[in-house]
Amino acid sequence: MTLINVACPLKQDEIKAKLEALQSPSYTYVRRLSPVEMQFDVISDESVDPISFTKKMIRSLPNGNVLFFQVLYDGQFFDGGPIYAPGTPEYEMMHKRRG
Repeated sequence: MTLINVACPLKQDEIKAKLEALQSPSYTYVRRLSPVEMQFDVISDESVDPISFTKKMIRSLPNGNVLFFQVLYDGQFFDGGPIYAPGTPEYEMMHKRRG
């Protein structure tokens, strides 16, 4: 189980439908974090990087190559940055900002 956050102001319904339709890895919608950010639980084997695979799936949508989007692990501020665990001050600050 890996939580990822997908931020995209456009085509959110299409992104959600595309990800939830996949079987391997499997995506389960968890909740909306903000008006532009959704959270998914991803179950995959170790050979698949959930971040790069999710980006590939979003780009495969019609006009997906021109969408402005961001895919991060839950607890991560920026791509390649550290991942903060729930309960840490950084994690709590991140989720407090989202409302």
